[in-house]
Amino acid sequence: MKKLIFLFVCLLPIVSNVSAQGKKAEALVKNYFKAWSDNKPELFNTYCTKDFSRKTGGVADSEGINALMQQYEFAKKNMRRFKIEPKEFISNKTGAAVYWTASFWPGTDQVVSFNGMSMFKVENELLTEEIVISDRLKMLQQMGYKMQAPESKE
Repeated sequence: MKKLIFLFVCLLPIVSNVSAQGKKAEALVKNYFKAWSDNKPELFNTYCTKDFSRKTGGVADSEGINALMQQYEFAKKNMRRFKIEPKEFISNKTGAAVYWTASFWPGTDQVVSFNGMSMFKVENELLTEEIVISDRLKMLQQMGYKMQAPESKE
């Protein structure tokens, strides 16, 4: 029993340190999402590296902080009142995965909302990469798009 208590006491600082570093990654992501939601893209420089990479569906949406700013401007123009709200986190010292809900108003008065997940890589207490997976089909259907089966060639 003494050995078990000794082991627990020795591991506690290590577990605590990993947990604290995970909380830092989580705070970085929350602030990054808040910058998107509060229309403050100038804060991206505070939370992201200059070569920050953002990928959606495996394709690079933006490479570098300037490309991220351009992507933000496009979103602001086409998705009025865009908000992204983190729901659940898994984080450690090297990154974070977050399940989120986003919403915006397209050219109509009806809100469009969809869910997604982002995986972030953290280095030197800054975000270096985001990989996004989201339900774009649900988003497009809410905007009025319809799925149509391809015509048969027979």
